[in-house]
Amino acid sequence: MVGVAWAASACSPAVMTMEDAGLPTPDAGAVSDAGPAGADGGLDAGPVDAGLVDFEPDGGPREPTNASQVLYTDDFERYANTVALKGSYGDQREVGGTFELDGATAAVGSRSMRIDYTPNTSCQDADVFLSKVLAVTSPLTVALQYRFRFAPGFRFQQPATYCAGRGAGSTEFVVGRVMNGRGTVVLSAAADEPAPALFPDGPGLRWQVQVRDVRGTVTPAQPHALYRQHQRVARLGPAAVADGRWHRLSLLVQRETQAGLGDGVVRLWIDGEAVLDVDGNAGVAQAKVFSGTAPFGAITYPSTLSAGASQAQTRWFDEVLLFEP
Repeated sequence: MVGVAWAASACSPAVMTMEDAGLPTPDAGAVSDAGPAGADGGLDAGPVDAGLVDFEPDGGPREPTNASQVLYTDDFERYANTVALKGSYGDQREVGGTFELDGATAAVGSRSMRIDYTPNTSCQDADVFLSKVLAVTSPLTVALQYRFRFAPGFRFQQPATYCAGRGAGSTEFVVGRVMNGRGTVVLSAAADEPAPALFPDGPGLRWQVQVRDVRGTVTPAQPHALYRQHQRVARLGPAAVADGRWHRLSLLVQRETQAGLGDGVVRLWIDGEAVLDVDGNAGVAQAKVFSGTAPFGAITYPSTLSAGASQAQTRWFDEVLLFEP
């Protein structure tokens, strides 16, 4: 899981042009089409806050222009085999699935990381993760970008026919200390919790960002803060992009400038389009972002697929970049 610290940024570095959303650089074995383009009618990419974080024209945080901004990156090109890949990560588990270095499928270059899940009809969670503690100081604002691909028809939830009820969903990426430490930021896909009152609830899976154990926040007192997809759900929700093609995800989290102030920011883009945009400066209680004050220190991908993978299915990661924008 991934945990971070964030705050307002006063300076804007020179811009490095970001690749067009969903169109990886052509290369041997690369998949070049990320699916339909264009915004949903009547929906824009959400507000941009002056003085906080600069955005590229196609949406998403500005990419780093110097090495000091990069907290972690992996394109999986340097590993000779799967053993070498796993050896570079400290904590790992393969229950209900396995990690593999894929030399035949990549968004960019010639390699990616693949997770193969095994069929499960016992309602047992699949718990598959690689995790690494990072030797970095605590940034005030953090951005995560990566390319992802799901096998067509990927199931993020165990269907109810296998269990008393369907599985809650899946963990997609974690930033922060392992084992849900203070301030851990968890990106997941789920449909089992209501959306904040500010946004209408709706059927189906949605991307969601949860900041866990926000003890640095004093108002309101809460162990977890949850922010859910509220834009372009039908076209850019989890199930919609489980289409066998490469897509790009960008996540930005900015912590509140003072514990309890609730002025943090959580934003999520798929293929350069905003699907979640919550700004605590809005002044609406349900929209305030309480992101705690914990230090950042680890990455994990992914973790639990609850309750298990109900079918043999595969997912890929490539071009992973965690940085301070």
